[in-house]
Amino acid sequence: MSAAEMATPTLVGTVTSAVSSSTSYSCNKPTGVSAGHLLLALQWSAGTIGAVTSGGWAQLQAQSGGATSRVTWLGAGGSEPGSYTFTQTAQPGGAIIIAVAGASLAEPVSASSSTAVGSAVSTPSVTPFGVDDLEVRFAVALNSGQAFTPAAGFTEQADVADGGEGGAMCATRVLSSGSATGTHTFATSGTPSAPHGYTIAITEAPSGRPRIVVATFAARNRAASW
Repeated sequence: MSAAEMATPTLVGTVTSAVSSSTSYSCNKPTGVSAGHLLLALQWSAGTIGAVTSGGWAQLQAQSGGATSRVTWLGAGGSEPGSYTFTQTAQPGGAIIIAVAGASLAEPVSASSSTAVGSAVSTPSVTPFGVDDLEVRFAVALNSGQAFTPAAGFTEQADVADGGEGGAMCATRVLSSGSATGTHTFATSGTPSAPHGYTIAITEAPSGRPRIVVATFAARNRAASW
């Protein structure tokens, strides 16, 4: 297997985000998405989120209690729309969409949790499939002061405030080891309420069916392969 065939999955375009107090709103598709790319979406609300976005999106895991959040995924087809619609009750909320090339289109295993460490949201450890996987972490919190600081070694891709109730962050890093990635916290500028953390490790499989692990603090080190 050549180095090119085993290359780390990479981000496509720029991570997109949207916030709204409306019951329905749209978040743009990252630029450059084409058939075979993997899209991940985090949605959260201070109220209740609606049904999973139509068009082939599938839920990985959802969390509730003080806020609601959900991570969904989509294997992009050849005619994806320019934006995707999210629904919620009339409470502030938002969404973040990230697109990855060279990622698995097999259904990932997933879990979720709600853990805070002082003025920070905790995201869990996961054991990746490869030594150069792309790791994606999402952190959500209400009453967070509207700003997150990424853990050391992570690149912030989105830091989104929903107008007074809270917000969310997306951060990524390329792994250099196949060992468990460890728990990492993302600091907020206020005391977080309803903290939700997600960790996703994305790898490319030799068969052309790359594999994904999704874990949270409550179910660290769960893994599946296809």
